Amino acid sequence: MIEKYDYYVGIGACCQTAYQLGRLGYRVESYPFDWLLLSPFDLLYKLMEGRFVGFLDNLEIHDKYVLDEKYKIRLIHDFK
Repeated sequence: MIEKYDYYVGIGACCQTAYQLGRLGYRVESYPFDWLLLSPFDLLYKLMEGRFVGFLDNLEIHDKYVLDEKYKIRLIHDFK
């Protein structure tokens, strides 16, 4: 059984974590990590360790994703 918390935030390596939290009724809001492609996972650690300084300040736009230049994190969904 899952413990009850005020919020559940998906921090998986892809959107599957946010999807499954939503499917189970635990995801009620969107958060920055919901739809990021984090590979390798240490990119998330670097982002948190840096306290998000510079996150999304310099973006490189591609056909199917946007890349954060500093942290090398790809934002995948809803970029058409």
